[in-house]
Amino acid sequence: MHRTTLITVALVLASIGLTGGRSERASTIWRARMACRHWGSEAVVKQPPRTAPRPRAARPPDRCGGLGFLALVSQAFSPLLLAQGALLAGMMANQIFYAGATLPEFKVELIGLAAVMVFAILGPLLVFSPKLEAAKRAGLREYGTLAQRYVREFDDKWLRGGAPADDPLLGSADIQSLADLGNSFEVVKGMRWAPFTLQTVLQLAVATLLPVLPLTLTMISLEELVGRLLKIVF
Repeated sequence: MHRTTLITVALVLASIGLTGGRSERASTIWRARMACRHWGSEAVVKQPPRTAPRPRAARPPDRCGGLGFLALVSQAFSPLLLAQGALLAGMMANQIFYAGATLPEFKVELIGLAAVMVFAILGPLLVFSPKLEAAKRAGLREYGTLAQRYVREFDDKWLRGGAPADDPLLGSADIQSLADLGNSFEVVKGMRWAPFTLQTVLQLAVATLLPVLPLTLTMISLEELVGRLLKIVF
């Protein structure tokens, strides 16, 4: 059902875009791709339990339940973000050079564009958040129970005189196992609620606002900017 709906919507959007101009076609194709990505993610999350096994989110070291690679996919949208930023920069340049506006007057537009574009790219990934939260709670419960049992047995063996006389403490694998178990529990405890990091959000925001950077020269001369940079470096 999800696959049929997805294909139908994509074909309709593509057919609409083919009848318009070049910019309309590009915009429509992008919307079709975003729709495919969004509904495809929902289809994966909403699979019935018999076909979608419970995720073992406690074990992958990426702290995203093994979904950390999805954040790398967002980098493919950098050209689109640069294009949107260039459009806004062009509009701002017209207002600055011909209407007497200043760059700080466009703070709302800059923040709004960055927020909208970042959400458009990373928003579909939030469909995994309920599953990640559930996996984290399950992992804390399971690993907590395992750690409690292991620590109790470790205490009985090495602190309560339960170890055999010929079993030396120095070099025992029990201590290393206890440390490894603690590291595993920290991985589960630090599991994130979304399959991306703040660094990913900042990277997308910078890619969106990068074309606006040359407009800062309307507020400060190039010589003064270079002088300040040299003072910071040296």
